[in-house]
Amino acid sequence: MLHKRVIAGSLLIASLILGLWLDGLIDRVALPTGLADLLGIATFPPGTLLFPVVAALSLVAARELAAMLRRKGIAASARASTVAALVGLVVSTFVPESADSLTAAALVASAAVGVLVASMVFHARHCSVEGVIAATGSTLLAFVYLGLLFGFLMAIRRHNEVWLLLWVLLVTKSCDTGAYFTGRAIGRHKLIPWLSPGKTWEGLFGGIVL
Repeated sequence: MLHKRVIAGSLLIASLILGLWLDGLIDRVALPTGLADLLGIATFPPGTLLFPVVAALSLVAARELAAMLRRKGIAASARASTVAALVGLVVSTFVPESADSLTAAALVASAAVGVLVASMVFHARHCSVEGVIAATGSTLLAFVYLGLLFGFLMAIRRHNEVWLLLWVLLVTKSCDTGAYFTGRAIGRHKLIPWLSPGKTWEGLFGGIVL
């Protein structure tokens, strides 16, 4: 399978670079006059092309997360998880530039509380107390892990050139690649066997080095 990974990885990296280049290019494209007056900006905002891609990835990942948790006996809902992930992404991406840090934190915290309450009400229909707690936790996990974290990518893009975001993504992928090959070559000591039996301490340090 290694040759398929290399081919697929190369194509994905090329697509990533092309997509980010286009996202940076559109920053200099003027908005229609009416829309520009409404938004108070002259050109398309940073991340215009990136946001729908990130949103699609977060929604797909949320459904996969829910399916994975259901296999472990948690009554996770794909619908609740996808909504929570999208709320987390939107609230972290579209905090107004004019908002101070306290207001921005309050917006994100309010969204988290809203997701918590809505999830408890949603899951209380069919679960026991223990089931509601576990299912609500899975929804909050989707909100933070797949919503806010993807939102960090959008925040990096909003305040920096697109190539800094590419650097962040390539560093992350390099760590994954280094961990895989180091672990395959010399991995002997298991990292967290109950969570991921294939991960080793040698792979961890190999990923960090690369």
